[in-house]
Amino acid sequence: MNKKFLAVTGSIVSALLLVGAGCVTDTTNTNTNTTTNTVKTNTTKTTNKAKTNTNKTTTVDVDTPTIEIVSPVDGATVATTFDLEVAVEGFTLAPDKVEGVNAEGEGHYHVWVDGEYFAPGMAETTTLEDVAVGEHEVMVSLQNNDHSDLDNAVKSESVTVTVE
Repeated sequence: MNKKFLAVTGSIVSALLLVGAGCVTDTTNTNTNTTTNTVKTNTTKTTNKAKTNTNKTTTVDVDTPTIEIVSPVDGATVATTFDLEVAVEGFTLAPDKVEGVNAEGEGHYHVWVDGEYFAPGMAETTTLEDVAVGEHEVMVSLQNNDHSDLDNAVKSESVTVTVE
C-alpha cells in the first residue's frame, strides 16, 4: 500500500476513535446526536446537583441566626468606654420586649468580657463603659427575650482588645 494512503487512513481512524470516546472539541462540527445528548445530560445533572447544594446552604443560613462583632476589630486598642458594633442576621433585635415573653427569632444579645457577663445589647451598637485597663477577650451571644439562650446557642467569635 501507498505510504500516503496509510498516513491519511491512520489520521481518519484516530479522529474517529477520539469522537467515539467523547473527546470532541468545540471546533469539531461533526458531532453525532449521541455525543451531543451525552454532553447535555451531564450538564443537566451537574446543574441539578449545584441547585440542590445551593438550596441546602441557603436554608441553613436563613434558619440559623448569626451574630458577629464588627467593631472593634481583633487586636484593637480602645478607651475604657467604647462602642461595640455587631452584625446580626436571621434574628430581630427587640429591645422593647426584653424581660417579656419569648418569641422565636427575636430577642437581644449579651456582651461577655473575659468569659463573664458584662452588659445586654439591644441595638447594633452598644456602648461599653468602665471596662478595666488591660487586655480583654470580648464575645457576644444571642438571647431570648427572657435572657435564656436560644435552643441552639449562637455566639460570635471573640475579639481581643487592649483597653488603655
